[in-house]
Amino acid sequence: DTKGAPDRAMSEAERLITDQDVVALMGGIFSSCSATVTEAGERYEIPTVVGCSTSPTLHTRGFKWFFRVGPHDGLLGENQMQFLAYLRDEMGADIKTLALAHEDTLFGTQSADMQEQFAPQYGFEVVERIQYPRESPDMSSEILKIKSANPDVFMPTSYAADAILMQRTMKELDFNPTIILAQNSGHTIPQFTETLGPDADYTTSRETYNPDLGGTVPLLEKVNELFNEYAGKNLYGDSAREFMAMIVLADAINRAGSTDPEAIRQALMETDLTAERIMLPWEGIAFDPETGQNTRARGIMVQAQNGQYVTVWPPDVATSDPWFPMPAWNER
Repeated sequence: DTKGAPDRAMSEAERLITDQDVVALMGGIFSSCSATVTEAGERYEIPTVVGCSTSPTLHTRGFKWFFRVGPHDGLLGENQMQFLAYLRDEMGADIKTLALAHEDTLFGTQSADMQEQFAPQYGFEVVERIQYPRESPDMSSEILKIKSANPDVFMPTSYAADAILMQRTMKELDFNPTIILAQNSGHTIPQFTETLGPDADYTTSRETYNPDLGGTVPLLEKVNELFNEYAGKNLYGDSAREFMAMIVLADAINRAGSTDPEAIRQALMETDLTAERIMLPWEGIAFDPETGQNTRARGIMVQAQNGQYVTVWPPDVATSDPWFPMPAWNER
């Protein structure tokens, strides 16, 4: 357990390699932890497969032992702007201005960097950006500052405790943007809707997986049923990507016919999984030989509707129209 601490992630990865003689690594959820885990893998020449960490810097360090199955925040940040442009251009939403709030680790900072980069390209103006300490005990000042900027769209990047606290604080302070568009993580884990109940409704987030896509992604439904039998709950975005990372690593070991790290690395480089062979709504999995990034991944947008997340974008896989504008808290 890294406990979300990059230095602990580094020491645990080194312990697994030197004391446990592991031949491959996975993890470590937080982008800041995956950064140090993959540094250890690179130094000791152990292939490391990352599932859900999304920082763009992870695949731009020239590492040869790094592989990421999911999309990164550069792609996902642009997907968010494409979704907002879709609401504006195709569905008549009157949205022009954005406000960003993000926790202060690598995930939050680089997520907001990507949103700022792509917003003007799609005709949106960022009118406020606020960074806050992860697991902050109070978010009143941050929400009041964003409320005063009066954005059409509020875009938070938060882990679990922060996302729930932020939503409650928005209600307490009567902050009513037209749309809440989150960057996954804390806003899409089951605890978010379970804890907040109806107050979670109308929250939209980028995702890479949702159980309602079983009709268009056959393997998704089958794997989710097996997971539900085992765990008593559905997979969600993070767990689905970590599951896919494990399958990709197992497939590489099988094809390598060896537990030699170099043989596994070579097999990972040769990975060529098409859409029908994976359980995520992507075009497949194949790694860029220069960066180790999956070139076939993409994001989707999901929205909490009646306590359940449904897919609302892109239109070719959507199972529901998006709800907007978000009604005022006192009108729900």
